[in-house]
Amino acid sequence: MSYRTLFDACQSLPLHVKRKPVRDTLCEITGIKLRIVKTTLDVRVCRGMYLSPRNTTHRIVQQVGGAHVVVMPREGNNHCWERFVEVKEYMHVLDSADEATDTGEQFDRLLAEFTTAGQFATSSQMTGEIKAFWRAMGALCPEHVRQELIAEKESRGADLTDLAIALRLKIPEQYVPNLFEPWYLENQGHLFDGRHA
Repeated sequence: MSYRTLFDACQSLPLHVKRKPVRDTLCEITGIKLRIVKTTLDVRVCRGMYLSPRNTTHRIVQQVGGAHVVVMPREGNNHCWERFVEVKEYMHVLDSADEATDTGEQFDRLLAEFTTAGQFATSSQMTGEIKAFWRAMGALCPEHVRQELIAEKESRGADLTDLAIALRLKIPEQYVPNLFEPWYLENQGHLFDGRHA
């Protein structure tokens, strides 16, 4: 299951990159079935989540016949948040077995780790979250577009705002600065060769 294959396929997608082609390509290269289920979630706690078919005791996994599931809230995410979170959750299909969050206990620990970031050693599940984030960034912003944005930002300076870029890419504004970090391509490269970002 290669993120590199998915990344390469996303490079030719037009802006703004739509979720369905990303999902369809991911399903094609992995051979899995992936369902989107909307339910009641408190976005102040969780904006979306991935359920592995290995989580056979979860009622949603049982209801969809053992498919991979991305659970999204019925309301609370704006369009940009919904797109980004949904695509980020798709990326958990590429997680290794030790990065999976397959039980309620693991999920609770992961939520706790988000609130205590930096205080404890990073778990395999948190590593999976970090990798999913960078994979979503790579899928939703093709590299040639990122390079064009870098050049445009250099020429326009403060006139090209993070909000304007977020609206162009349809991603959350707070994630835009990550596109311009000097380690961006290095993080993508780590994901290509199986290391974590």
